[in-house]
Amino acid sequence: MLLSFSLKQFRSFSSASSSASVMIEKSLYSLPISIKNNLGELISINAVYQDSIPEGSNRGICIGLHGCPGSHIDFKYIEPLLTNSGVRFIGINYPGLGFSSYDERLKNDNFERNQFVQKIIDGLNLKNNLVFIGHSRGTENALMAAAANQEKTKGLILLNPIGISVHRGIRPRWRVHLLAKMWEPQQFRFISNWLLHRIYNYLKLKVQNGEEAGVCIQNMDTVALEKQKPYIDAVNNSSIKVLLASGGKDWLIEGWISKEFMSLFRDIKVFETLTVGDEPKIIKNVLNQMDAAGTKSIGVFFINENHFLQKFRAKLVKEFIVKCLDSKK
Repeated sequence: MLLSFSLKQFRSFSSASSSASVMIEKSLYSLPISIKNNLGELISINAVYQDSIPEGSNRGICIGLHGCPGSHIDFKYIEPLLTNSGVRFIGINYPGLGFSSYDERLKNDNFERNQFVQKIIDGLNLKNNLVFIGHSRGTENALMAAAANQEKTKGLILLNPIGISVHRGIRPRWRVHLLAKMWEPQQFRFISNWLLHRIYNYLKLKVQNGEEAGVCIQNMDTVALEKQKPYIDAVNNSSIKVLLASGGKDWLIEGWISKEFMSLFRDIKVFETLTVGDEPKIIKNVLNQMDAAGTKSIGVFFINENHFLQKFRAKLVKEFIVKCLDSKK
């Protein structure tokens, strides 16, 4: 009942039609949209997104949801492989992270983030053959978007998912919450921006400036974690094929958290490998497993890989997406 209500609420903000998109430069477009915050305020945003085949694709569409910090550029190794295979790639850019505009009334929570994605889906009239791919913070929203659009979604890929338990990248939670609250008063931004910029550099997470770091810390303060479970159940009860991939040398997310998260997906087959880079064997194993009876989800734990699997396992991701879209099931 709770999930049913939240999905209806999620869709209710997508009913208004958006204005036509405008090309900014090659493959980059802007679309004016409006979303609501938890106070009910209507906020206008210039949503910038990447569209690799704006005229449309007969094969299907992959929608990429980046991490935090991040942008559509996070998928720069995957997008060309998909485009060359005739798969249209839509790269989302969340507000305040370098491309889409920002409004200080935003709370940077999933309530807003999910509306943002849905408004782009509806504004571009994306009706079928969808695959969602999320990286890191974006995995929560890829999961939620797939659950909300399950009737037209064929695949879901979660790379370095943040899991349902508090990982070291946001531990302790009280400190993340405190830093997010410190960033709110604009009169103290000269201090909070300086501090957050240094923290993100220390964590090896590239941000352009303190403002972007502030948006990031608020996004990390509002993660769903265990509240993802109803959405996982919705995907489990759908026909959506799922690929989960995690790295054993991810300095932000512990291996046991990744494995705990994988265990929540129904009829999952999990592979572990010591190899580094896109090798043919694991790709073959995953593709073969997709045809195996009783397998709905596939997990791969790359023992020697890190937090950026979208870079090092691009071919695997592309092959999974193409097979999902070409499947008649």
